[in-house]
Parts: sequence; C-alpha cells; structure tokens
Amino acid sequence: MTQFNQGDAKEFASKAMKDLSSIGRSWARYGLTVSKIALETSATTLQKTASMLGDLSTAFKDADKAPEPPAPPTENKPS
Repeated sequence: MTQFNQGDAKEFASKAMKDLSSIGRSWARYGLTVSKIALETSATTLQKTASMLGDLSTAFKDADKAPEPPAPPTENKPS
C-alpha cells in the first residue's frame, strides 16, 4: 500500500484545486457563451416581430385611407 507524506498531500490538493478551478471556469465560459447566443437570437426575433407589427400597422392605416370597394353586382333572378 502506498503512503503519502504531507508534501505529497499538499501537492495533490493544490493540483486538484487548479483542475477544479479550470473546469469551473470552462463551464462558466460555456454558460456565458450560450447565454449570449440566446439573448442575441431573442433580440433578433423581437426586432423582426416589431418590424412586422409596424408594417401591419402601416397597412391598416393605408387601408383606412383607401376608398371603399364597389359593392358586388346583385343578381336579378327571374321570378
């Protein structure tokens, strides 16, 4: 059975803490990257939706200014 002395234990603990810290930073970087992409996608979607709603509002405004279309002709059925 292998025995560790106090120096080996400190070295092992130091390496383990560095490794855990590196893994934590990697996960944090990944989470921030994914969050950034999600926010950019959401912003793009909201911008396109806002533009579409503006176009629709303009179309309604233009439709209100347009003259009424003529009534369809009525059919005269023989009695």
